[in-house]
Amino acid sequence: MDNESLTLSLLITPCLLLIIADFRKRLSAVISYKLFLTGSFLLVTFASSLAQDFLVLEKTGTKKRYEYYPGDPMTFRIKGEIFRTDEILTFTDSSLVFNGGAVAFKNITRVSLKEHKQWMVGVGSKLIVAGAGYFLIDQFNNSVIQGNKASINDQVVKASLVIVGSGATLLLLSKKRVNTTKNWRLRRVRMY
Repeated sequence: MDNESLTLSLLITPCLLLIIADFRKRLSAVISYKLFLTGSFLLVTFASSLAQDFLVLEKTGTKKRYEYYPGDPMTFRIKGEIFRTDEILTFTDSSLVFNGGAVAFKNITRVSLKEHKQWMVGVGSKLIVAGAGYFLIDQFNNSVIQGNKASINDQVVKASLVIVGSGATLLLLSKKRVNTTKNWRLRRVRMY
């Protein structure tokens, strides 16, 4: 290599390195921008796919509310008809769509809450059985296993009555139906 080409290459090499470094910065900025746009697009798409649409049965002026989603069974009555249970397919702003057709919110007079109050009914009935069972097991233990005369223990009776009373109270408090023409209303809620 002669001196001229060596001098030329020594001058060009730093310039090329600066150009390459600048190109890498710009390329990095473009890639970052593209990643930002792609990430934003995916976030918006994902968030919109998580938007929920559900039906709320709520008591006005209180925090009592029951939610129904597409696919949930709903037991309701239309004025002049008997209760019927249908699976909710979808909602509009003013009606429910079932397999059997659409029903306007204003035509639904009563809604059964048996799908939503299952825990109260289940726990209440189990408490009644547990209270009676506790009393019977104590009587069986005293008379058969220990061989004593059948006698009633006041503490066992009190405990059994409290357990049975708690179960009966839960059963009585589990309101099974609500009247949608009074304080209860149906409305569609969209969450984005």
